[in-house]
Amino acid sequence: MVAASFQPRALQAKGGSSDRHGRGCSRAPGRDGTTRQWHHWQSWFTDNYRSFRRTLLHHRDGARLHAGTFPSAEGLDRLKGKFAFLVAYGVPERDAQMAMLAASRFTVGGVLEEQAHAEPEPTGVGSAIDPDEAFEAGLRLLVHGLDRRRDASQ
Repeated sequence: MVAASFQPRALQAKGGSSDRHGRGCSRAPGRDGTTRQWHHWQSWFTDNYRSFRRTLLHHRDGARLHAGTFPSAEGLDRLKGKFAFLVAYGVPERDAQMAMLAASRFTVGGVLEEQAHAEPEPTGVGSAIDPDEAFEAGLRLLVHGLDRRRDASQ
């Protein structure tokens, strides 16, 4: 992992493109170890957990099989790269770690519930909550909270 590849300000100084916060675009590690260029950390964060959710849903009992596992040494390196990506966009390191832990647990828990129930849960007011809609709403809330923490730290 090369930390310099996660420095949007350095890219901006070299004439790279910038996002709505005046920061240059940066590269973030993906689940498969490859990197992709991102202009907004929020898009990367949500896409990361959408991909994780799809992977868990793709396998029968995927969430149950994943729950309680720990990353390998290679997985830890990818996680460190993801933390560095968020930090490069101004997210305090501890907040980046806690947000990714919260989003991971939110994703696993949601998929666990989804895979345990064949039918949508009733809300008690006559309509069911769509699991996709609930997941997207939860991700938006996590990103909004993390964005506020990021803004407060600057």
